[in-house]
Amino acid sequence: MSRRKKRQQRQAIKNFVMVAMILAGVGYIVYTLQPTPYDEKTLCLVSDELPAHTAVIVDKTDEYSAEQAELITDLVRRTSDRLAPNERFTLFELDERGQFDARGEFSLCNPGRGDQVNPLFSNPQQMEERYAALFEEPMLNALADLVVPKEAPNSPILEALARLAQTEVFSEQAPSRSVVLISDMLQNSGIFTAYGGRGALPEQLPPAAETAQ
Repeated sequence: MSRRKKRQQRQAIKNFVMVAMILAGVGYIVYTLQPTPYDEKTLCLVSDELPAHTAVIVDKTDEYSAEQAELITDLVRRTSDRLAPNERFTLFELDERGQFDARGEFSLCNPGRGDQVNPLFSNPQQMEERYAALFEEPMLNALADLVVPKEAPNSPILEALARLAQTEVFSEQAPSRSVVLISDMLQNSGIFTAYGGRGALPEQLPPAAETAQ
């Protein structure tokens, strides 16, 4: 084989390798830019791992004034504004039984706002519109009911916090967990009452280590 043909052959191999590398690079970029699948009901990424989670508990056993309701709404909105993309956000209504009322529950993952996305790969305006329609509007609708004045004979705050820790999506498997408790903090239940008449506090409460665990 002549030297010229050998050079042509080597050049053809180099060209082939170069084209293959370019195609592989393009394929990798396309693969990495594919949107991660998410649950349409929760907006959370489809994954075996739990997302970070922030829970806001509104104690509906208290009766709020109109001004307090506005403050609560503002607090919840500021809390939601601090969410990271894909972080779960839950609003709970605490009732007089220490249960979380499902009617007042809002629990979705933050789909990301316009200023939280890379403009090279996503349209910030479209992302902001998506956030408003799928996340912010449902949150405000749930919140409107949560701040409606209501009064109840019991205020089982400790039981509610213990129950939250046993909720599957708020378990210790989540990478981080935050709780915002909106309440007058006047515990009133069979475990302990801040109004007196039911014995000493240490005798009524379960061991702190067990409750924390």
